Amino acid sequence: MYRLSGTALAVAATVFVQPALAQAINDDGAKALSQALSTYIGKAAIDQKVVTVAPQSDAYRLTFDAGKLAALYGVSPERFQMAPMSLLTAPKSDGTWSVKGDNFPPVSFTMPTPDGDQHQEMRFSGYKFDGIYDPKIQYFTSFTNSVDFAESKAKSEKADVSAQIHGLSIDLKGSAVAGGVDAKVTETIKSVTESVTTTVPGVKGAPPTTMAINIDIGAINADVNAEAMRSREVMDLWAFFVANAGKDQIVAHQDDLKAKLKALLPLWNLMAGNVTAQNVAFRIPQGTVGFKSFTENLRFSGATKDGSAAIGFKFDGLTLPGAILPPWAGSLVPTTMDLNFAFNGADFDKVARLAIDQADFKANPPWPPTTKDQLAGIIMQGKPTVTLTKSRLTAADYDLSFEGEMQVTMPMPTGKLTIMARDFDKTVAALQQVATHERQAQQMFPVLIFAKGLAKPGPDGQSVWVVEYGADGVPVVNGQRLGGPKK
Repeated sequence: MYRLSGTALAVAATVFVQPALAQAINDDGAKALSQALSTYIGKAAIDQKVVTVAPQSDAYRLTFDAGKLAALYGVSPERFQMAPMSLLTAPKSDGTWSVKGDNFPPVSFTMPTPDGDQHQEMRFSGYKFDGIYDPKIQYFTSFTNSVDFAESKAKSEKADVSAQIHGLSIDLKGSAVAGGVDAKVTETIKSVTESVTTTVPGVKGAPPTTMAINIDIGAINADVNAEAMRSREVMDLWAFFVANAGKDQIVAHQDDLKAKLKALLPLWNLMAGNVTAQNVAFRIPQGTVGFKSFTENLRFSGATKDGSAAIGFKFDGLTLPGAILPPWAGSLVPTTMDLNFAFNGADFDKVARLAIDQADFKANPPWPPTTKDQLAGIIMQGKPTVTLTKSRLTAADYDLSFEGEMQVTMPMPTGKLTIMARDFDKTVAALQQVATHERQAQQMFPVLIFAKGLAKPGPDGQSVWVVEYGADGVPVVNGQRLGGPKK
């Protein structure tokens, strides 16, 4: 729910694959648009009036009846309810289409779970979608999607969950480039609240108890940038599955499917995004777990010859309830963290093409037993590397930095990790003081003394540990081997 966007409207809009059918809005244009739609949603959806196209004064009204779609799959109105939703679309003089919508009806459905039925309801207010779709690139050149308020409620035998989103806004810009489409998406949310109430079974004859968790999140900001997405090839693949519904049809046309899968490669050249949430609070029975801010970053290539990926996590202002910590351990709780990993060195293009070539959808499983080893061999030929890029962890009593690199080799990975501690003597002294009266601290203190003995001086008075590990699996810290070879 937190990623709610104009998906339903956008998917409907992406079927406009022809240039503007006619500048005049009329019945013939509606029929032609219905036929174009059927390529991507199926002729049955048009014939059964799941989707209808009707000319208006200055636009076509596309209406999607989810209730009729559910009925086609045998779902009764008692288990799924949603009023028809619609959008207005019109061809423009430059060949693009305007797409507008201002309603998203409430949704109510019941689905089976291992613990019995779960009933869910969703409602939206202040919904708006306004975009420009370009058939030449089969993607939007722009759209704005917003919801003033959205709410979801789910109820089952063991849990009640409710969530509210205030002030959701999504903006997209797309443009044609060599090989596909560049897209930039920004998303903002003013606030999110969620409550979860669960029933916990009793132990040893005790009655069940109720546990409540409440989550409050302030402003959320996210952005995603995609380079050279294969939008047209995605639509071609979608049309294939619509035209070849069911396993028998896919098997009969699997050569065509493989050709379309290869045409889709590398999916995109690069995809990168990040999301930051402010003032996050998890209220549990023991107290509140909170973050002043929490950020996640992702960056990954498509299925390219020089495949790569990166992920990062960052938080600031972590607080934990005193009820889950020993009184003396508060100064050891990290208040900030910046942790970053990267991966590179794999030929994802070769991996993807081998997987496509060796697939036989008549078989179960579709790939022969040898494929797994061949794929692993391709990955290892690239000498893949996992890198811990500059990272940091701080608390009241310590300040640690990390960076390193690991080569994924057989039979053992090899690499180097550098750890640096600022004011490590202060860390040792703080724990030494606590160890005079706390048994847990007494158990930790010898570890710090041992680490201090291994350390070497670094810049700005830091203590440094360079940990190297070779093919024998034995760590070497600042030139000192720790243990014998692993068997």
